Amino acid sequence: MTEQLSESEPESLESLKRAFVLFTNYAKALKEIGDSKTAEECRNRTKEIEAKLVKEDVEWVSML
Repeated sequence: MTEQLSESEPESLESLKRAFVLFTNYAKALKEIGDSKTAEECRNRTKEIEAKLVKEDVEWVSML
């Protein structure tokens, strides 16, 4: 699933925000079930998405 999620490149700000929340929640769930490797991959993807949001949305407030 992580591979499918990371392959998509959302174009709109709303899509980026949804992807940010999705990856954040998925990383938390993975960590809770003990899959730290995949959770770290999701956190890294979340950071990439956040970097795009910071550049494109001046009102973005990080949830990290």
